[in-house]
This record gives sequence, structure tokens and C-alpha cells, in this order.
Amino acid sequence: IPAQCANVWLPGDGPPGVNGAVFATTNWDPDGAGPATPVLVAAGEFTYAGAAPMSRIAIWDPSTDTWAPLGSGMNDSVNALTILPNGDLVAGGRFTIAGGVGASRIARWNGTSWASVGGGMNGEVRCLITLTNGDLVAGGAFTTAGSVTASSIARWNGAAWSSLGSGISGDVSALAVLHTGALVAG
Repeated sequence: IPAQCANVWLPGDGPPGVNGAVFATTNWDPDGAGPATPVLVAAGEFTYAGAAPMSRIAIWDPSTDTWAPLGSGMNDSVNALTILPNGDLVAGGRFTIAGGVGASRIARWNGTSWASVGGGMNGEVRCLITLTNGDLVAGGAFTTAGSVTASSIARWNGAAWSSLGSGISGDVSALAVLHTGALVAG
């Protein structure tokens, strides 16, 4: 006679991934050349990573197989990620708040807190890239970066935003640097 199984839920670790779309990932070493293991940063529209609430951005540590938040996250989607030469993580998207701080569509994580990048943009940031000289370039659907007119593409030199020529007449969704050092926007 076959035995009856009880229909009960068993405790578990929660789902292994996130509960919504992921738009960007990057490897990041929070302590640079220090002893900590590099982590994976995932960003998008999700509100949970594993079994814990995470607001649109989270890190996954392969050495512990666990998810962790980056502050309190963002109030809207994150579309792009890049790492600055000093090790800071930069996120761009549709958000206007990062970690409880006003950050208009672009923010920088210094390892402990989020900060706005030069006043941010007046429209969505869709892509980011760090140039070999350390400058940050943002592309998207915006007309100003900080207080500068910048049609869909702008450059941050660590202190101020500047336009790239007359900009681009449409939205920018992709950025790359060629082996010659030329910046390409699509």
C-alpha cells in the first residue's frame, strides 16, 4: 500500500534570481585590489533578489551565494551600469531617488552610499560607458545634463557635464569605444 504524502510547504532559500526584468549587469570589486571577492551587480525593474526585497539593484556574492542590497535602491528602473576608475559604481535609468537621495536618473555608489552625479539628467539614461581617460559618458532620452544642454549624450569629467558636439537627434541606447579610442553611439 503506497504511503500518503503530507501536502505541506517546506522552508527554503527563496528563488535563486530576481523577480523582474534585468537590464544591466557588471562585475564589481568593492574593495579594489583588497581581499574581498568581486561581486555581480544586477539592475533593472525587480523588487526582490532571492527571498529578500531589493529595489531595482542588488549585488550577488559568488563566495557566499547570497544577494545583498546597495542601500535602499532606486524608486524606478535602472537601465545601465559602469565602474569609474576610482572603483565607484554608476547607475543610470528612469529613477529620481537613489538610496533616499535625490538623483535625477544617474547616481554614484561609493561603497557605502548613493550620490547624485552633477545634478543628473532631465530624461531617461539608457546607457553608460567609462572612457579610457576615466570620463563617464551617458546616453539616453534627455536634453540637459546638469545645467548643460546635451541632446541625448553627455560627458562627465568628474567635476562637470559637457555636451558632445551638437548631440544626437534621436535617443541613444548603446555606447561603445572602438580599439582606436573613438566613441560610438547607437
